[in-house]
Amino acid sequence: MGCRCYSPQLLRLPGTILIPIAIAWLRWKGQQVAFYSDWTGLAIMTVTAATLLVTMTLWTALVMRRADMEQRQVEERARRLAAIVTCSSDAIVGKTLDAIVSSWNPGAEAVYGYSAEEMVGQSVTRVIPPERLQEFQEFLQRLRVVIDSDVVDPLPWRRVADARHDDESCGLA
Repeated sequence: MGCRCYSPQLLRLPGTILIPIAIAWLRWKGQQVAFYSDWTGLAIMTVTAATLLVTMTLWTALVMRRADMEQRQVEERARRLAAIVTCSSDAIVGKTLDAIVSSWNPGAEAVYGYSAEEMVGQSVTRVIPPERLQEFQEFLQRLRVVIDSDVVDPLPWRRVADARHDDESCGLA
C-alpha cells in the first residue's frame, strides 16, 4: 500500500477555510461571556479578515511565481533538447506506436538518405530492410506491452535509401 502525499497548497486550503470560522467562533464566545464589546469583536474580525486576505494574496502570488519559473525551466530544457536532437549527427527518429514517423532530424536525413519532408507522416518501415520487418513488428508489439518500462532491447539494423544494409542498433528513449 502506498502512502498518500498531499501538496502543501492542498494542505493550506482547509486552513484558509477553518481559520475564519475559528476566529468567528472565538469572537462569538468572547462576546457571549462579555470579554469584549460587539465593536471590539467586529474590529477583531475585520483585522483578521484583512490579514487573511493579504496573506492569501501574497501566497497565491508566490505560488504563481514558482509555477511560472518551473514552466520557464521546462521550456528551456525542451529548447536545449531540441537543439541537441537537431545538431546530432545520429539518426533520431520519433514515431508513433503505429510506426508513423512524427519527427526526423538532420542526422536521420544523412544516415537514411530521406528528407524530413519525405518521411514525416510515412511509415518508418520504409527504412527497415524487408527481411527484418517481422522482427520490427515484434519489437513494436513488445513496446506496446512494456510502454511504461524504461528499458527495451534495441534492434540491430537499419536500411539506407540506396537499399544497402548496415548493422546498427535501433534504440528507444
